Amino acid sequence: MEIFKILLALMTSVAVVYFLVKKYDTKLVLLVAGVFMALVALEPMTAFNAFANRMATNGLIQAICSVLGFAAVVKITGCDKHMINMLAGILKRTGIFLVPVATLLTFTINIAVPSASGCAAAIGAIFIPLLIHSGVSPVMAAAAVFSGTYGSILSPGLSHNIFVAKLANIPVLEVINAHKMATISSIVVAAITLGIVAIYLKEHKGYVSTDEDFKVDTEFKVNPIFALVNIVPLVIL
Repeated sequence: MEIFKILLALMTSVAVVYFLVKKYDTKLVLLVAGVFMALVALEPMTAFNAFANRMATNGLIQAICSVLGFAAVVKITGCDKHMINMLAGILKRTGIFLVPVATLLTFTINIAVPSASGCAAAIGAIFIPLLIHSGVSPVMAAAAVFSGTYGSILSPGLSHNIFVAKLANIPVLEVINAHKMATISSIVVAAITLGIVAIYLKEHKGYVSTDEDFKVDTEFKVNPIFALVNIVPLVIL
């Protein structure tokens, strides 16, 4: 019976890898796998109890709720748009360095807005049309933004940093301090490499689009105070 359970666990692990490679939702795949293995072990409530216990952790709830709340506030007030448009002004003047600078700016914004998907959606709506309007190919424009969406790893509000700090019983900033140089070095290398690839493939300039979706909103008036609101929590921390 024990051998059967081990084989079943191995098969479940293989299935998890398969569905993750097929790009099914990560959380759903892991949840289903956990519940299935709990059922096989004849302890169906174990998976749900583990989930409930983790969600009831004070530090985790405070951090996640605070980050989600702040992200909602800056989105509703439009402060995120002011920050993105302010940095877009910098992006316009970078010339041949357009692609790597877009990646670095996305990375920087993602520190203030920890959600990678939310950051990509907000930044993509501004930066991608701007890049395409500047002659960068659509694929390279998307790659430039996507490459920068792991800046949240330097954010004290990222749930992963909080979780690791909790396990190690150390402050969150110590976790970030331990990997900050490796993280910053990796994004610089990634940005430079992407810029070189763009030049090699001749996708950094010359692209012309007539699609109305890629028109840049030149009438947007940036309020510097609204733009700086995005980094207030980081300054406080």
